[in-house]
Amino acid sequence: MRARGLWEGDNSVIQLDQVSKSYAGRCVLQPTSLQVMPGQTVSLVGQSGSGKSTVLRIVLGLIRLDGGSVALNGAPLTPGNARRLRHGAGYVIQDGGLFPHLTAADNVVLLARHLGWDAGRRTARVRELAEMVRLPEDALGRYPQQLSGGQRQRVGLMRALMLDPPVLLLDEPLGALDPLTRAELQRELRALFSQLRKTVLLVTHDLGEAAYFGGNIGVMHAGRLLQLGTLCELREAPADPYVPALIAAQQQAALTGTAA
Repeated sequence: MRARGLWEGDNSVIQLDQVSKSYAGRCVLQPTSLQVMPGQTVSLVGQSGSGKSTVLRIVLGLIRLDGGSVALNGAPLTPGNARRLRHGAGYVIQDGGLFPHLTAADNVVLLARHLGWDAGRRTARVRELAEMVRLPEDALGRYPQQLSGGQRQRVGLMRALMLDPPVLLLDEPLGALDPLTRAELQRELRALFSQLRKTVLLVTHDLGEAAYFGGNIGVMHAGRLLQLGTLCELREAPADPYVPALIAAQQQAALTGTAA
């Protein structure tokens, strides 16, 4: 069973035009423009504090921008419609971001229940999603602390997909996992991206992970989007000295088994 097409006909696209953000006079995002087309995967990479997560939160309307404009699913994002437009984007954060007092199933259906989905429809969608992300059925009745890290991340993904939104935003979704679980979930996520044909904006510190998911890679540093392109383009025609430095650091980290 597929969730009813809440967003069918919408132009599933993320668009930022000269968006900027500062906190207490400190600029965390310099004027940034970015467009993610329907069905495209774009990964943002860079060091901690480079502005990657700020971009996601601005797209979701979780923080107000200081300048520029944002459009989500073809509609301009404003303070008045941010909550409604967020329903058209699934959001996954590190370790799932689950409510500890709710079971896995209740975490997944939280927004659908709020929007008035009947119990039968919610149950059918949860079963469909559990099969899709390979979550054991008996895990649905457990609380987050009773789940493994990989299971919590699968539940977080189910929650993001519950309404079948056209856009997925993922903020370091695999960063807290052990290497084997991370590799397994990378394979599953890539297959899901291909199967569901969502528009995906992904934040990761791992350039190899960004390349694995395919699409374009945006390199960020000190609140600036330095370059957007394929891994081959980043290697062969870097737009800033930071780009080859990041690539070299990630390659060294991969060889030594340390984090870049």
